Amino acid sequence: MEMLNQLKYMSHVNINPFTGICFNQGSEVIVMWQFTTRYSLEDLIFVKEQKFGRNFQSTFIKHIMHGINYIHNSSIKVHGALYLSNCVVDSYWVVKLTDFGIKNILKERMHHKELAPSSSFDIDALHYKYLQLPPEHLSHLLEKHDEPMGTVEGDIYQLAMLIYQILFYMRPFAERPEDIRELADLLSNQSTAPIHPKVPEGNSFTMRLLSIIQQCWLYKPVARPALIKITDAVNREFGQDVKGTLIDQMIEMIDEYSANLEQIVAERTRELEQDMATTENLLYQLLPKSIADSIRSGKSVVPEQHGSVTLLVVDVCQFTKFCEAFIPVHILETLQELYSSFDYIVQKNKAFKVENVGDAYLICSGIPEMSGLRHLREVCRISLKLQTFMKTFTVRHRPSHILQIKMGITSGAVAAGILGSIAPRFCIFGDTVNMACRMASTGSPGKIQLNELTANTLMEKFPSFILEERGMIDVKGKGTCLTFWLTGEKDTMRRQSSRSSCISQIKHV
Repeated sequence: MEMLNQLKYMSHVNINPFTGICFNQGSEVIVMWQFTTRYSLEDLIFVKEQKFGRNFQSTFIKHIMHGINYIHNSSIKVHGALYLSNCVVDSYWVVKLTDFGIKNILKERMHHKELAPSSSFDIDALHYKYLQLPPEHLSHLLEKHDEPMGTVEGDIYQLAMLIYQILFYMRPFAERPEDIRELADLLSNQSTAPIHPKVPEGNSFTMRLLSIIQQCWLYKPVARPALIKITDAVNREFGQDVKGTLIDQMIEMIDEYSANLEQIVAERTRELEQDMATTENLLYQLLPKSIADSIRSGKSVVPEQHGSVTLLVVDVCQFTKFCEAFIPVHILETLQELYSSFDYIVQKNKAFKVENVGDAYLICSGIPEMSGLRHLREVCRISLKLQTFMKTFTVRHRPSHILQIKMGITSGAVAAGILGSIAPRFCIFGDTVNMACRMASTGSPGKIQLNELTANTLMEKFPSFILEERGMIDVKGKGTCLTFWLTGEKDTMRRQSSRSSCISQIKHV
């Protein structure tokens, strides 16, 4: 009871007031401290990732040292648990030390069997914070599976850990490759060369301050500097930074914090804009722009009938044999190179890739509606560019293997809409889709096949395209049909120049 009273009556601007101890319904001990509005330095530095200027750094460190000095000169004598999480910050940016003295009280009650730990200490699930314990305490922890009583020299060691994190915004030993348990074994082994947190190169702090921090981490507790020497080094480092009255200093700190907040908001805004642009680009690749815009604005997308669109279906020839000749990874890499190049060509025109599954690649133009039949011209030009591209495409893992495609083009009506809500997918249905697939499957390697109606429309509306009659063929579900080959477009010099430019760019994708 006497120790609790000592805690209760401890009063200092940098000490968080102790409220008391109680038991809940589960007979668990609840230790209560005064609530602070800005949480802890752990939250501010590593959770919220706020960067503070020298004025804040100086103030935080000095507040911590004032609190430690008060504890060391009190009846409590030591803190014993100096972590950033135990350095809480109030609304006036005053750092207050908390969670001190309790460990000794609880351990004494446990020694008299009045209290028992709720669970045994799991040494294999060691918390990161214990790496900040001095070696002599860490060794006791690993050996006894129990936190040791604090010491003044241990507080000095941990104070240097706090200063390190406040100055450099780095967790101690974060650069080390070992896991926490391995690192704990190394740190506690005092027969090996001392291991200290790495001080970043190019920092702006004086050798005087860095040297006193290093001295705090000496393995021999008696060799560590006294708190008064650390205070002197900190005052010499930051002495010129603190000017004016206490009110002036608080105003300066608030101004610095406001400027820091503005910078953080600006950075987060830029990151948000970049993420939104990336999401928008991805959405436009997955869905037609008009439908993507509707989804972004929160509107529901209902299925629609489109009276006139043009579809292009691309089939990889002898895909089964291709899969048998290559290992799965090489198949995926080859298809990735092939379809990425197709995507590049499609994006340069007014068309949209609906899907590609295995050896099939489906392109649509005319959604949203285009004036006239321009979608037919767009798809025909895309098919000719794909045809030209395939003449130069080589399989990287086996250049001797010739990969060929068959293409089919059909114009007509389709129904289009979105399927699914978690992973929405744009789909089209209708007889036009079936006919385009038949034109591709019944075609020949390296050629572009059109059904009769589409070919007649192309010759009537866009006579610059060159068609060659193939003749009558059997089409599943349609019987015997007259089909045509698309072989090119007139004014070949201009078109060839455009295709060459496109192919050159694709090779650099």
